[in-house]
Amino acid sequence: MGSGEFYSSAYEWRYFNKIKEDMEAGGTVYYANLTVKQGTTGYTRQAVKAAEKYTIFIGSLGDNTVNTVVFNGKDVSNEVVNGYYTTPEIKGESVLSITYETGTAVRSLEQAHLKVMGYQDEISIKGIDHPCDVYVYTADGKLVSSLPSAQGDVSLRLTREQLYIVKVGSRAFKVAL
Repeated sequence: MGSGEFYSSAYEWRYFNKIKEDMEAGGTVYYANLTVKQGTTGYTRQAVKAAEKYTIFIGSLGDNTVNTVVFNGKDVSNEVVNGYYTTPEIKGESVLSITYETGTAVRSLEQAHLKVMGYQDEISIKGIDHPCDVYVYTADGKLVSSLPSAQGDVSLRLTREQLYIVKVGSRAFKVAL
């Protein structure tokens, strides 16, 4: 997928009259895209063999720590063992999203059970245990959303393919949609 034009213009392939980009053959999916979105660096998309599991190491650098790991909209943070996550069998377009908490040198016990997740065009915040203000900024610092005195679980719809900084009380998270 995505390379049909290169084959069509390559000298070596000049005798092929029809080059078709297709990830399915005879109704069977052989490859699917696995996208890994990371709140600190953007995302990586890889064509992988369908019907197979993949093990991915999830780590962090600097003062960032992993907050939440989401696979196809499901929180799988508890399935990360020693930094490794193994996907279920890939059956189609799949997304693994990793949310990082920033500035953890002095960790506050405030909102101890807080999880911040991004999937498709939505940021979900779960476990706000007492009312606090929630602010969402673009990577360049522009405020795009705010929820005064939020509590419990909240969701915000935002533009895809963006990196956001989510501030919940005194804690900040990097989320890529």
